[in-house]
Amino acid sequence: MLFKSTPVALASLLLLGASAVHAQRAPGSVADGTSNTVLLPERGAGNNLRQIGDGSLRAVEPAGASLTVRGTVNGNVTQSNLSTGFLGSRQTASVGGINQPTQVGGSITTQGTLAGNLSQTRRSDANVEQSIAIGAVDGSLTVRGSATLTGTVQANVTQRSDEFGPNTSGSQRVDVGASREFSGGNLDATGTLTAALTQTQRGGTAQAVRIGSAEGATIGNAVLQGTVSGVVTQSSTASGGSSGGGEQRLDVGSAQGSQANAVRTDGLLAATLSQSQTEATQQIVRIGAVENVDAAGQVSATGQALGALSQSATGRTSQILSIGSVGGGSPQDAQARGVATGAISQTASAPGSASQLISIGSIELASGRAITDAVVSAAITQTLTAGANGASQNLAIGSVRGTTGSVQTRVVVGGAISQNANSANARQVMRLGSVQDTGANVRTDVTVNGTLSQFSNPSAQTQTILVGAVSGSGPNDVVAD
Repeated sequence: MLFKSTPVALASLLLLGASAVHAQRAPGSVADGTSNTVLLPERGAGNNLRQIGDGSLRAVEPAGASLTVRGTVNGNVTQSNLSTGFLGSRQTASVGGINQPTQVGGSITTQGTLAGNLSQTRRSDANVEQSIAIGAVDGSLTVRGSATLTGTVQANVTQRSDEFGPNTSGSQRVDVGASREFSGGNLDATGTLTAALTQTQRGGTAQAVRIGSAEGATIGNAVLQGTVSGVVTQSSTASGGSSGGGEQRLDVGSAQGSQANAVRTDGLLAATLSQSQTEATQQIVRIGAVENVDAAGQVSATGQALGALSQSATGRTSQILSIGSVGGGSPQDAQARGVATGAISQTASAPGSASQLISIGSIELASGRAITDAVVSAAITQTLTAGANGASQNLAIGSVRGTTGSVQTRVVVGGAISQNANSANARQVMRLGSVQDTGANVRTDVTVNGTLSQFSNPSAQTQTILVGAVSGSGPNDVVAD
């Protein structure tokens, strides 16, 4: 194995698998899978990675054949650079993945398995980038045929970055059987995480984890499946002159910001999740959710959260949690199923405006039929402290808003639900199996066994609780059980 070590700001490690890349390529394309080479190119040298190991792919020219990429790592992997003085430093680890814009005329299959612990540690003045891709596509992918992405993580994954300069920014990303900017035929993505995943940063770094998910795709049909049974922790604090305000995001079996004929998602979180931030900007969790996907046909979203979920932040922030919900995109047929059996909490301490949103098995802005099914058996709390002004707290469980088709909602709530805001002009809304702004036949079926409470100090602009209720709908049939 060739290893070239230089004091550079850009360091890319491509982890090698056991099987070769099998592809036929047009003349002039990149030959891949012919060696076991690790390259650390010097910054400014202008050299591109042309030949890599047999587990990961950096770039492929357009071709008419299919491409298969497989990689397996059984041993531990460590990337550590504790020296300061570099701007724009990077650590990259890819197992059975695709890591640069890629175009293929046929179909693509990726398969990555990480069975050993993987850790990335970096200190820098600013702009640290840490990226891990397991059977995933990290970069735009154009495929005329279909794409099948499979990623499995069976050991602990850790990313840690310390940034000391002012106005810092950067990113920590982990993609497992996931895709960003996919364009082509059908997409089948499956991601599985069975061990602990931890992201810790000081500075302004954004943190993102995608498990069996897709973002920014233009496709025919999509099937997305994500399973997480290991503890996930994202932690962010300010350092030096930095604001410490990077976004935190977790997507499990979810689709966001895409175009598709039909989408089916299935997300399962069977362990605890914690997001914590100082000087926060946004915290997002999507489990089996579909958000802003323009779909002419059917959208089916299923999400289950079996472990405890918590989001905590200081400063002005937006906290979003979506489990098996559909939002936007105007699908003709939308079905949403959300289950939450673990406690859910959102807490923000913000002197300015802040917003909190929890959506479980709900649908918004569909153009046709909408069917929801939601079950919640644990406590849900939303809390805003430190004198926030104009804050909003929204909770939607199995509800539907803004559709022109027929609607059916079914909801069972067994846990206590509370909204507490130390905020002037706060807006607090609970919608449980309710229907708003629809002009077709409606049927609601809602059972609430737990307590519902809303509290605001010094004053609330609005407090609203809708349980199996209908408002703003047309004159057609309405049945409420």
